[in-house]
Amino acid sequence: MRNFIALVVFSLVASPAYACGCSKPRTPEEVRDQLVFKGRVASATKNSGHGRGFYVENGTLFLDVATRTIVFDVIEQLRGPKRERVTVNFNEGGSTSCDLEDLSFESGDLYLISVYAPDISGRKDRPNEQFSNNFCNLRERI
Repeated sequence: MRNFIALVVFSLVASPAYACGCSKPRTPEEVRDQLVFKGRVASATKNSGHGRGFYVENGTLFLDVATRTIVFDVIEQLRGPKRERVTVNFNEGGSTSCDLEDLSFESGDLYLISVYAPDISGRKDRPNEQFSNNFCNLRERI
């Protein structure tokens, strides 16, 4: 009986745990993304959201992830269609410890980045296409 009560109590107070779902690549050769480059931060903009991760308000579960949009001037293209400038969206403060990596993205900083998008065919009619990067992608200050 004591074990049953302990099980009930612990199941009521347990909160969800979220783990990293991938191994972060360390080199451009390990990256599966089609666009990999070394770039210098041209501008950084913080978007809406507070980065609280999952939270409950009035009985409803919400996900609040702050995002930043960073514009990079491409210094060296390592993979993918040639681009002079790339706009990338980054999540901050998501629901796992993986999302807590603090990257400053100060103007002028140099990064090695891999990004993904639904279509990165390099079409001329969409030169300002925005890409995304998360913990599973390469993002390293160099």
